[in-house]
Amino acid sequence: MESKLSRWCNGLIEAGGVAAVIVTPLFFNIHSDRVFEPDKLTLLRSIAVIVALAWLVKFINQKGWQQRDLLHWQHKDSIWRMPFMLPVALLVVAYLVATLLSVTPSVSWAGSYQRLQGTYTTLSYLIIFGTTISTMRTRAQARRLVTMVIIASIPVSFYGLLQHFNLDPLPWAGNTQERVAGHMGNAIFIAAYLIMAVPLTLSRIIVSFNNILNDAELATADVLRSSVYIFTLAIQLITIYWSGSRGPWLGIGVGIFAFVLILLVALRNAAAQQEAFRLVDAGKALLLVGGGTAVSYVIIAFIL
Repeated sequence: MESKLSRWCNGLIEAGGVAAVIVTPLFFNIHSDRVFEPDKLTLLRSIAVIVALAWLVKFINQKGWQQRDLLHWQHKDSIWRMPFMLPVALLVVAYLVATLLSVTPSVSWAGSYQRLQGTYTTLSYLIIFGTTISTMRTRAQARRLVTMVIIASIPVSFYGLLQHFNLDPLPWAGNTQERVAGHMGNAIFIAAYLIMAVPLTLSRIIVSFNNILNDAELATADVLRSSVYIFTLAIQLITIYWSGSRGPWLGIGVGIFAFVLILLVALRNAAAQQEAFRLVDAGKALLLVGGGTAVSYVIIAFIL
């Protein structure tokens, strides 16, 4: 049974993960020299330190060292059986070895002055990732995290729209009207961020459409929810388009392919009584995905 301290630590870890996906994309400091990347990453590193301390307190409180059997490959609940655990561990080893053998270990660890993308930053990403999945036990927690990612993408997209229409109150050195940069300070960066939010928004559109189609009575909440998500997807795609970056569109293509594949697998697994996967299920999935995407592109074409 979890103690009160462990529950508090779990709450702090979850709050740290939510803060990382909301505050980091939105934060920038116009009073600093670099404005964007170093300021965002300093904030993210601070969140990672707090989250790591909370996990350490929880580990000590629960006497986690008594569960060292989980480190053995043969154990049925071994941590190495968790998805991505082995690749993540190899990535950490690669970064640490590269840092130790670097001609400038201090720069490799802390990152450059311009970007701050060093081993410390990468470990911060992995700390937030690892502690979040270790405390995420319910669907409600996963849905909450996805919702926060989608919510954070809305002001990022809106800021891009303001820049395109030359309504940005901040005087940036570059031409942010021709290629919007938003909260990221770089046209490619904002598009790269938004293409990660697009599949999550699509998933919410599908869930909302599914509720509308399957409910006996049409619920106003489902209609409003679908409208909000379609609008969110539309402004995400518009901002990506106005970023003027071609690479992110390739990223969206790969992301949508993976999204549809995962969706079809989920539909197959959810088939009643493990019946054979039917083509009609695949058709429904493709129709919902294609319909939501088509509506968004129609909105884009109308605005443009």
